[in-house]
Amino acid sequence: MPQLIARPVPVQTSGRLEFAARCPVCRDWHRHIGLGEKDAPCGAHYLLEFKTKLKGAA
Repeated sequence: MPQLIARPVPVQTSGRLEFAARCPVCRDWHRHIGLGEKDAPCGAHYLLEFKTKLKGAA
C-alpha cells in the first residue's frame, strides 16, 4: 500500500509552532507538534511533510 502523505500548514500558537494538515483519509484538519510519521485522532496513519522543490528548478 502506498504511503499516504499530508502537507502541513505551519500554525504559530502563543506557546509553540504546530502543523495543521488535512487528513488524506477523513478529510478533517488535524494538528501536530512535529513532522514525520503521524497517527491521527481518526485512526489514519500518514507522513506529514512539506512538498519538496522539483529538481532543476531555480
